[in-house]
Amino acid sequence: MMRTFIFTLLCFLCVSATMAQGALFSTYALSAELLSPKTTVADYEKDEFLSYSYYESGELKAIKPIVDGKFEGELISFYPDGTLRRREFFENGKSVGGVCFDMDGKILPYEPFMKFAELRGQQDAAEFVDGYSSFIFRTKKSALLEEVKVILNINQHGKLVGYKFEGEADKGTKERVDYVLRQMPDWHPAIVESVYVPMDFELTIKK
Repeated sequence: MMRTFIFTLLCFLCVSATMAQGALFSTYALSAELLSPKTTVADYEKDEFLSYSYYESGELKAIKPIVDGKFEGELISFYPDGTLRRREFFENGKSVGGVCFDMDGKILPYEPFMKFAELRGQQDAAEFVDGYSSFIFRTKKSALLEEVKVILNINQHGKLVGYKFEGEADKGTKERVDYVLRQMPDWHPAIVESVYVPMDFELTIKK
């Protein structure tokens, strides 16, 4: 019993020290097993309830737990040679922490698997369009709308390269939304595993 207690205490101290160095962040009590980088692609079986992504070479890149369109549970990613790159945990689509490894199994400073595109400057995209709300909904037809949803296409360089409307909107409202979108500054592009990537961003414009 005493040996078990000492081992548990040592594991806790080890994790605490790692967190203090900024190499690990998690709201979970991470076990010694979680910190082990020995896991490889071969240790996982295909599961129809998980989403799988691959490198261009065909090697498995990540196993993503998606429930109702959101990450929920443990996300695991790998280097091209199949060694473990990260274990990260999600609740209701939001990361609550994890641990990252280099190709030799050494713990790296923690970085989220994904960062969504963000508008540059002091405002987020919703705050930006709020300033134009009275302009967008100034006509009788647009006043009948509760909101307008637009899917923005942000490329890996942070440029708005296209968009499409979701739901109904009259021609005049669409033209005014187009004008507002052209006033936007550039974006911080989305990042996945430290790589800039294109991403769709859903923008809801309310009256």
